[in-house]
Amino acid sequence: MSGMHSAITISISSHNYKPAPHGFGSGTWFRNTKMFEKAFGTAISAEGPERLKNVYFVYLLELRALMKAAPYLQKELFFTGNEEEDRETRQLVEDLMEIIKTYPHQFDETEMFTGVESHARELREEFRQHFVNISRIMDCVECDKCRLWGKLQTHGMGTALKILFSDLPSSLFKSQESAMIPTNFQLTRNEVVALFQSFGRYASSIFEVEHFRPEIMGKNYRRTEL
Repeated sequence: MSGMHSAITISISSHNYKPAPHGFGSGTWFRNTKMFEKAFGTAISAEGPERLKNVYFVYLLELRALMKAAPYLQKELFFTGNEEEDRETRQLVEDLMEIIKTYPHQFDETEMFTGVESHARELREEFRQHFVNISRIMDCVECDKCRLWGKLQTHGMGTALKILFSDLPSSLFKSQESAMIPTNFQLTRNEVVALFQSFGRYASSIFEVEHFRPEIMGKNYRRTEL
């Protein structure tokens, strides 16, 4: 949750709105460096850098999920109702998957929930279900846009965990008798949309961070190529 909250804060800081003086005329959009520095600097709290690390962590986790699901996603038709858009979407997904494959060591999900396999599987499923519950909590948010973006991102994270904790190309689900039953792996349309949307949000946040850093550090900043 810290990663999602931090990503939202970065987005607000990079697209901050300043109303017109006295409320007349059009306002202006600007990059609020002070807001960013207050949220992620160390002047007020030492937790700022840790919050940024959580953004990178979620980004790498979802990047790994996309790579693991690449064979599945590359076979999808992505039907939109428009043949030209269908072809364009499939090509964009294909291009993205090829780029992701050039970074094969993003995240090692096998390090999570290790131990006795049967118990580890239950813990992984329980962990994934927590994100489903968080998505339901988002229903209580009054702002329609906030609720929409919040549910999309939590659903995207839940989808990433579903992929990482599945034994592709098969998967496992718990029956009413609490038995783990193998089945063919599949993603719903909403899961695919949520995963791509969430990944895009975190990628945009990291992009903005790289622009905030020189603004804060000034001449002492040196960009490091990853």
